[in-house]
Amino acid sequence: WDFVDVWAIDENTTTAFLQGLPNPSAINKDNFDFAQLEGEGTEENPYIIHNLKELQAVSGELNSYYVLANNITIEDGYNFVPLGTESNPFTGSFDGNGYTISNLTIDSLFENAGLFGAVDSATIKNLNITNASINTVSDKAGVLAGSVIGNANINSINISGKVNSTANYTGGLIGKVSSGSLNTINITDIN
Repeated sequence: WDFVDVWAIDENTTTAFLQGLPNPSAINKDNFDFAQLEGEGTEENPYIIHNLKELQAVSGELNSYYVLANNITIEDGYNFVPLGTESNPFTGSFDGNGYTISNLTIDSLFENAGLFGAVDSATIKNLNITNASINTVSDKAGVLAGSVIGNANINSINISGKVNSTANYTGGLIGKVSSGSLNTINITDIN
């Protein structure tokens, strides 16, 4: 473990992370006040996402219902932390409401790189992702999700961008699908 040039660790924590990347443990339910969001995270009254901070906070409640309220453009240089992992996947519902997330950038050494790291028994629909750039040397990478490990329902998704990986299970939309339903998917300009 090289804590001079490669790894970092925050004071009073025990989890190391790569220098230059956001601390994954810094984004969780305890660090974001979900009372700030409109809605209750239920099917009848989903959380409403307006900006990047609120989008990134989805990691704090992976089993809730969300809907985008507008387009979100991610500023240059922001390295997005995927929503969910295989051990703690996204299991909720995400309705893009026809809006677009632009400039999604993920540079990661960890498995499951995508807007959603891992998805299990979730619904993702009506979402556009443009100008995405996913770069990893680990398994399971795609613009929408690194992996779908359970019966996910994915509908009306449009993506464009690039996915670079030297590992297994790399796809334009999803790196690896174990089971699920994919409908009305449009993929353009994927390198």
